[in-house]
Order: sequence, then structure tokens, then C-alpha cells
Amino acid sequence: MQIFDYIKARWGDVDAWLPGDESEICDIRLASMWTAIAKITGANAEPPWTLEVHSPRALPAVLHLDGRRHLIWDAGLSTFLTNLAFPLRYPDPQPGPVVEAILRRTIAVRFLLAGQVTEAASHVHYADRLLKETPIDRFHQDNADIESRFEVWLMTEMQERFVLAHELVHYLRSVDPEAFERCSSEITKTAKDLFRCTEPTGSVLSRRLYHSDHNSLSARDLDPYAWYLRIRQKTSKRPTRKSWVSRVRETTTALSSSSSLNEEIICDLIASLAVGLDAHHRQNGWSAMMGVSCCRLALTNLATLTGIDSWVSGNQKSVSVVQPEILVRGRCLDVLLPFMLPKILKEHGGNCSLRSEDIQEVMLLVEMMNEEVLTPAFAAIDHLPKPPEGPVLTYEETLLLAGFIYFPPRAS
Repeated sequence: MQIFDYIKARWGDVDAWLPGDESEICDIRLASMWTAIAKITGANAEPPWTLEVHSPRALPAVLHLDGRRHLIWDAGLSTFLTNLAFPLRYPDPQPGPVVEAILRRTIAVRFLLAGQVTEAASHVHYADRLLKETPIDRFHQDNADIESRFEVWLMTEMQERFVLAHELVHYLRSVDPEAFERCSSEITKTAKDLFRCTEPTGSVLSRRLYHSDHNSLSARDLDPYAWYLRIRQKTSKRPTRKSWVSRVRETTTALSSSSSLNEEIICDLIASLAVGLDAHHRQNGWSAMMGVSCCRLALTNLATLTGIDSWVSGNQKSVSVVQPEILVRGRCLDVLLPFMLPKILKEHGGNCSLRSEDIQEVMLLVEMMNEEVLTPAFAAIDHLPKPPEGPVLTYEETLLLAGFIYFPPRAS
């Protein structure tokens, strides 16, 4: 099958090709991630031939067609990552009905893609009604300074980089298996060594964060104004976690398995390391810790999206249920990334002041805040709203009312 025929069959007949300038932005992003991955893994291979589309399917994929390997990057994922991160962007939380409306908009698009037009219209109309009754609080958005606006863009950009880098590591395994296996063995060894380590305590961050001055935070490569530290003031409880030994054992078991889970964990970790390393080199508002927070957020948002898709297809009773495999991936990343990122930054990035305990605490803060924001909204979504009266919305009208943007704004 020709690659263009495959794309038409998989992504449909919508005019989904990215224009030249948007495609160039994707190519620049890919080059940055591939360079970082090559440094971390020691790979000596050319990056994949890439085709960029923008559709509500949001299906990035590595394909082997026409005798070569292709990376299909679906920039439509940006819209979902932006929307799911929206409640976390600004200091004051959005009202519950706004968060519910954002989730219902996402659900409507996924129902639409599944061919369930009535269900899609029900959710998107209900979301529209919620937003009319409880408008989005745009005070901070309208009054944000240039640094805050840049951070908002960066939250989506770094999430996209994580997903892109994840797909690139899948590609790496096929074109340079020795580099992939070499890195995989090092990761497995690190996981086994963690049995001899004590859990990194977040005492400096969690107990004294409210009173830490900006200089002490900056000295540890923590931006005092970053979103991942602002959310500490909105968290009421810490999630119950397994013991350190149990989490390390779960990680080593998952890495030793021969299933696809092993590869997904490796791809998650190398992708996170690549995003952190690239951001550390860039500076000027970018930072490795911002990369950490956004990679963890991206994995959480992908879990939300896959949970919605499974619910839409009738495979689970509640939209809030997260697929077991992606839960394990998140827990493995929480265990491995805090120990491996500081080493990678010192080896390839020069000066680095990040601490393992701070990385672990920031990842926990992201998980906590996301749970506190989304859980109440999910509780209200498991029912299907009453079908709307009047004419049935077209495909394009449903996408428009759901807030799906074909071409997201640029950093400029």
C-alpha cells in the first residue's frame, strides 16, 4: 500500500496536511528531539522521513510502508493536550463546570470519530450549555505578561515533544536495535540498583516549599514562578503510594517482561530524558524541570485520552478508569526519571543542580493537581446528556462547537 493511500484510509478525507510553515516547525522540533535521543543512546542513524497531518484523530505513528519507515505526526494532538492542561495553567482554578465542559468537548470529538454522531452532539451541546452558565474565567489569561504567555505555550510544546520523542524511540529500535538494547540494559540495571537505594525524600521541597525564598529555589534549578510550583498551594492531600520497594519491584518486573509494556516504558523514559536535556541546553525560559513536569503531564493526559476512547468504544463502564498498562508506565517513570535525569544532564549538559528528590516531588505535584482537578468532573460525566433538539450537527459543526482547532497558535 502506498503511504498516501494509507494516510487517506486512516485519517480520512479531511484536508489534514499541515501547511509549509507549520510543517517546518514540526521538522525543527523533530531535529531537536532526535539530536537529544542520539546523545543519550549513542545512536548512529538518520531520523525518519516524516509526514505531518493535523486531524482530530490525533494518531502519531511509526509505519513501515513502501520499503521504508515513516513517522506520521498528527499535530491535532496539540489541541487535546492544550485543552486538558487548560485548568492547570493559571494561578486560580477554573470552576468545576468549566473543567467538565472541557472534558465533554474532548469526549464529543472522540464519539464523532467513532461514528456515534448523536452521542457526540449530546456531549458538545451540554458542554456549550455549561460554558454559557459558567463562563471560563479568563482574568489571568487576559492579563498575563509575556513570560506567562510563553509558559502557557511551553506547556503544550513540551508535551508534544514528549509524545514525538516517544515515537522516535520506537523508530530507533527498528533502525538501530543495538543502541536501543544498550540503553535498555542500562535502564534495567539502574532499576535493579535502586533496591539498594533509599527513596528520595521530598522533605526540602514539600515541607519547606511555602517558606523557601526564590534564591534557594533558583539555586536548585527550580523556577519559583513555574506552574508546577504554583499548584502546590492548591493540593489538599498526597495520594496513597505503594512502598518504595514495591514500586521498584514493579518497575524491574515490567522492564524484564517480554511484552510491549517493556518497550513503552523504555520509550517513555528516553523521551523524558531527551526533553529534559534539550530544554536544559536551550535555557531562556526553558528548563529541565519544566520538561519533567510537562512529560509527566503529557503521560497523564494520554491516559485520560485513552480512557475516554475505551469508554466511548464500550470497553469500560466509567470514563475515569485509566488503562492498567499506562498506570504502570506512569509509576515506572516516577521511579526511574528522578535518578537518571541528573546523571544525563551532568554527562551531556554541563552544569546541573537538579536533585532527585526535587524531581520526584514535582512529578508528584503534577499527579496530585491533575487528579484533584479532573476527578470531580469525571464523576459527573458517566451519564449521557439528553440528545439536543433541532437539526443534527454536521461533522465540521461538531468539531467547531467542541473547540477543535485545526491550526494551533505559534509561539510568536
